[in-house]
Parts: sequence; C-alpha cells; structure tokens
Amino acid sequence: MRSFLFVVILIASLNALDFRVGGGTYDTKLKILNFIDHDTSYDTKVFYLSLPKSKLSINEKIFYYFDAEYHISDSKREKTQFANIVANYQFPLFGSFNDRLNNMIDMISIDGDYESFGGDFNIGLGYDLLTDKDSYFALAINTGATLPNISAKNISHKIDVAYDMIDKWDMNIYTYKIGPSFRSKYSFNEIFSVFATAGFGFQKVYISSDLFKSDVNTKGRYSSFDISIDINPFQINSNYFSKNLSLTLGHTEKKWSVDSVDVNSYNFFKFDLMQSFDLDLKHSYSYIGLEYKF
Repeated sequence: MRSFLFVVILIASLNALDFRVGGGTYDTKLKILNFIDHDTSYDTKVFYLSLPKSKLSINEKIFYYFDAEYHISDSKREKTQFANIVANYQFPLFGSFNDRLNNMIDMISIDGDYESFGGDFNIGLGYDLLTDKDSYFALAINTGATLPNISAKNISHKIDVAYDMIDKWDMNIYTYKIGPSFRSKYSFNEIFSVFATAGFGFQKVYISSDLFKSDVNTKGRYSSFDISIDINPFQINSNYFSKNLSLTLGHTEKKWSVDSVDVNSYNFFKFDLMQSFDLDLKHSYSYIGLEYKF
C-alpha cells in the first residue's frame, strides 16, 4: 500500500513522461599495451524512459529530472589481437626489457562472438536561468551511473594461451559520474519545439574481469549531447488523441574515456607484469518517442 501511494504521489508531481526507442552504434576501444587490442562497433537497440522536467514546490525555477537508458547489441563475430608467448623463447643478455618483451610476444588474431549490453542512468537538479513562456535555458548538476557489459562467446581454439585469456573476457564496467549539464528548450509555436542538452564531467570507474589479477579502479571523463524535435499535431485536431501527447525525434551522443592506468596482467601469464590499460566507449543513436505532459 505504501509503495502504491508513493507511485501515485510521484506521478502527480510530474510534468511529463517521455518514452523512446532507437538504434545506433556502441563503439568500444580496449587496448592493453603489448597484450590486447580490441576495437569494434556494435549495432544497438535502445530503450529510454525519462521524467524530463518536474518542478519543485519550493521554487518555480528549481526542477529535477531522471532518465534511464538500456541498450543491447546483436552478437558480432569479431577478431581481437591477443599476445602469445613465443615457444622456448630465450631472453638475450643485452637490450632493454621492453625490446626483449616485444620479441618474446607474438600477436595473433582470435575469433569470437562479442556483444554489448547495459544501462545508463542520470538524475539531476536544475535551475532555470532564462524563461519565456514554454522556452527556457537551465543549468543543472547531473549525477548517475553507467553500467556497460562486454561479453564473448564461441571462442576459436587456435592457441591455448590466447584461448585462456579470451575465455576470461566478460567485462563488467561500473562508472559513477557527476558534472554540469546545460538544458534548453525553444518553442516555435504550440506544435513545434526543439530541446537540447549537453553535459560533461568526471567519473569514477570500476572494471571487473577475470582478465586481471584484481579489479581495475580508476577515473575518467564523460560527455553527452542530445537534440530532439517535439511535434504536437494534436493541437490542431484532438478528436482522437490528447493535446498533451507529442511525438519526439532526436539523436544522442555519449562518450566515456578511462584514464590510462597500469593493471596487473597476472592472468595473462604466470608472472606479474604491469601494463598500460586504455578504454574508450562511445554510444551514438537516433530515436523516436512519445511524450505525455500531465
């Protein structure tokens, strides 16, 4: 009963509810110097639900928002460059360690079926800097979490060492972010309006995978941009649909970049070896949606 009352109160406080479906690409660039090089792009389906702008009663200019996004990709057959130790390699007496390490490692391509899925969640508190009827320009503090996952299946058994590495591939990524967000809307008339958001900030990143001896704990940066057109043709004729219902068409770009960090590659080989780790993610998609204003 309490949960039901909470939902009723929450819905009653909303100004609008926005649901979108879309499709695009999720680009993943993973590089561990001398050991792994994985650069691929997944085709994704996206489902998105948001509370775009809900006023707080303490001040007409203050509002909050929330959005939740889930994406899933099709399985994709892809090659990944993996390191393999040269059999019976003998370290020379002279030369730098990096030169000897490079001679010791032979890069090979391993086939696997990869897929990506996960969510992105944002919640923020904003303040209207400029307002004019249904148009506004606002500044908000945005926080949230991004939870992408990259998994591999049906790995080819070319070389046992490389197979052992990629068999441990499944990678869970957790990022917690905070930063400013600019949000604006311009209404041409009752039928057409344009909505845009842009944000950037810092993120704390945790990466869990059996590839590494221990989980990766580092930091990075994120940025996002979204632009959409809202069309409300029912303002002209509302015999069959509510005037509060509008159609949304738009495009979203999101990027996450992990700062370079050394990871212990114990699970690649039978000795400890620190190597530079870099990860960049980019999600780009177009969408169509419906928004209902309460």
